[in-house]
Amino acid sequence: MSKPVKVVSIDLAKRTQKVAEYHELKRLEAVFAPHGERLTQLREEIQTWYPEKADDEPVNETYGDYILQLGPRQNEREIVSMSKLFNQLGKTTFLKLCRFPLTVIDQIKIDPQILKVLVIKLRTGARRVTTVAANSSSEAA
Repeated sequence: MSKPVKVVSIDLAKRTQKVAEYHELKRLEAVFAPHGERLTQLREEIQTWYPEKADDEPVNETYGDYILQLGPRQNEREIVSMSKLFNQLGKTTFLKLCRFPLTVIDQIKIDPQILKVLVIKLRTGARRVTTVAANSSSEAA
């Protein structure tokens, strides 16, 4: 008879690798977060530089060692008349599609007793994920 082989859970190995990868990416995110904020500030500023250009006209401009390329403005859609859309879809369909953040409700002055009946709070959201090195010590050096 052959010797029994110890089976290592592939699931555990995959999970271990993914936790390690998650931890490393969160560490890098923390290191680069301030740069991401600055990148956003620069992008928003640069997007305002050519107000005279037509919305569908791209920009290619050389600045030192770099060519700045601004694409045409993207198309955006918005509902022109919410009441007309309501009438077109009907109450049931409209209410099925109607989504808005509950923080909007919080800003409206509604009696808290009525609000308790209209809005419920359940622990159904996503869990917060954090990782801590397993060999770290909680004692200060």
